[in-house]
Amino acid sequence: MIGTHRNAALIRRRVRAAGCVCVASALSLVGVLATGCVSPAEPLGDLSSLTLGPGRADPDVLNGQYVATLHTRWTGPIRTRMTIAPVVRDGAARELKGNTRPGVAWSFVGGIDAVLGTILAPFLFPSGMILTWDTTLPTASEPGVGSVGIGSIASTRVATHIAPRPASAQAHAEAPLASAARPIELRTREGEVLALVTLEAEDRARESGRAPDPALYTQLSRGVRARLADLLWDPAAIEPASVDRYLDDLDRGAAMAQDDAEFAFVAAFSARKNLRGATPLIFPSRRAAGPDSPLAPSDDDTRSKRLGVAAESDGGPGGPIARLRVDVFDDPATFERDLIALRSTRANAVILNLRYCPGVELSALLAACSFIDKPIDAGTVLSRAGRAKADLNSPDWSSGFALVEVSDERSLQEARRTLDLTGGVRLRLLPRPDAAPVVPPTRLAVITSRRTANTAEALAFVLQSAGAAIVGEPTMGRPLLGREAPLESGWVLRVASAEWFPPSGKSLMRVGVRPDVSCSADHAERAATDLLRDCLSTAPSQSPPAGTR
Repeated sequence: MIGTHRNAALIRRRVRAAGCVCVASALSLVGVLATGCVSPAEPLGDLSSLTLGPGRADPDVLNGQYVATLHTRWTGPIRTRMTIAPVVRDGAARELKGNTRPGVAWSFVGGIDAVLGTILAPFLFPSGMILTWDTTLPTASEPGVGSVGIGSIASTRVATHIAPRPASAQAHAEAPLASAARPIELRTREGEVLALVTLEAEDRARESGRAPDPALYTQLSRGVRARLADLLWDPAAIEPASVDRYLDDLDRGAAMAQDDAEFAFVAAFSARKNLRGATPLIFPSRRAAGPDSPLAPSDDDTRSKRLGVAAESDGGPGGPIARLRVDVFDDPATFERDLIALRSTRANAVILNLRYCPGVELSALLAACSFIDKPIDAGTVLSRAGRAKADLNSPDWSSGFALVEVSDERSLQEARRTLDLTGGVRLRLLPRPDAAPVVPPTRLAVITSRRTANTAEALAFVLQSAGAAIVGEPTMGRPLLGREAPLESGWVLRVASAEWFPPSGKSLMRVGVRPDVSCSADHAERAATDLLRDCLSTAPSQSPPAGTR
């Protein structure tokens, strides 16, 4: 049994890594239940005993086949088919349980089922289900709470939260459970909302064109095969045979996938199995989100605030400290709205939480311009073409690339164009020309973890160089810049296509940004608060400058 335990541990590590891959593509947010849902959900044939009264069906008691849609701020809608049924106790529906289709997970893993499937399947993927969900039903005074995730691996669990039932029958009918008006929230252990999930009866989803189309995934796999080689940052670091095996595995899995979640599961495992350090991400573009998304801005913008970028402050010695959580940098306009909310707190210090942030875009560095009070060198970005002509062993290799000063979206676009044309660009960040810093960099604490990656690492390094304190864990050590290539039906392929280097020219790959205050990610918020409180208590009282210059 020793060998079996070792193999089980290996598979668990692969599943955890695959879950992290899906995070950047947004599916890490749909994690797994460690207990419960061992057997597939079985919809009830008769719900007449579970009504709210004569002629009143309970809209919160889900029963049947549904299309679950994951909504995030950085991808388009990701859909999967789920079977959901109530759990009845003492004649009343107390809970819900749901799952994706059974009997498929081990076929997607590939090869493992023939050797270990019989032994490990009951523990890792109960009944071969990829996703499982359990939740209590909400009441008028209590929310519904549960968890959702991949197989039965505790480390991938994500908490779910459903708002209490609306008070009136009319309001309840207008905002049933898992509708856009009352979605399921996916939350971190700290209670932060990471994503939203809505549910729609499968027959209705088919009629509206929102049901997954199995024919799409073969088309996506073909598109990846056609585009991948031209996008890879360092193809020399990946054996051509490994790339071929990845593409072959992706083709086989795509032919079996029936929905977005199954295809993402296939893509993650295929990459983890065959590629090292160059995981392609395949996901729907955020532009594919429709006006009925629970994240679509409304007149008062309350729906899009459900993800709660925490631009809020607390009082205390030295004045208020504001907190801003950023999950991704891929849209300067979105971050600008966050900054406006942050400035409105009129805080004397700021905690910038990059704990779960993969960075993604070069616009992450633009964020630093709102916190610096003087120009600062921000390193060099080198693409595949630039790497071919740069001598990275030379101490001044970056001097051969043009310098671009960045302070706004227009100058950032110039930096992108320079990178595309010459293969490299040196960056110097300037304070924003239209506004004073939100707070001086010495009153800024940046929370990082091993999940802080890509251009978020570059941002953390630059802010640290400007005087901000890094609190938490070292970053991932993968300061890469992704590039997207369009695929079918609004999907995109994102591949790391450039690397960011600090001003020293020495790569941070597998090194990361080291914190000034080391602590676990769970304790970083408190450590950052204490650090800033000490700073404010010893500094002269000063409100942060606000308004335009």
